[in-house]
Amino acid sequence: MDTPVPFQEIGSSSATPGAPPPLPVFCHKCRFPVEPGARYCSRCGANQQGGQAWYYHPVWILVLALLALGPFALILVWKSQRMGVAWKWALALVITVYSVYCIYLLYIITAFTVRHMLELNHMLIT
Repeated sequence: MDTPVPFQEIGSSSATPGAPPPLPVFCHKCRFPVEPGARYCSRCGANQQGGQAWYYHPVWILVLALLALGPFALILVWKSQRMGVAWKWALALVITVYSVYCIYLLYIITAFTVRHMLELNHMLIT
């Protein structure tokens, strides 16, 4: 006579008696529950394995902040999973100081241009 096989949960081939059930896994993007080994979310299609996009790397965040995005790169800093909290604060400080400096330079250039335009206007009128 065959011996009965004990009941196992679906998807848990290595379930040990008395062990707590595995914690649920949620999608990185929409927080919908997904299977523990799933590659993509069944709801939104987001990749569940693999790394973050290239623009979340600290070097590229700094390049984008200095050349194109300015303070808008702070969003990338805080969403990046490749840095610790201390590095995030340091990079955020560098980007903020650089952005404030650029705004100051823009103010100086604008004031210089306006002053010279007023002088030119005054010379043309008189």
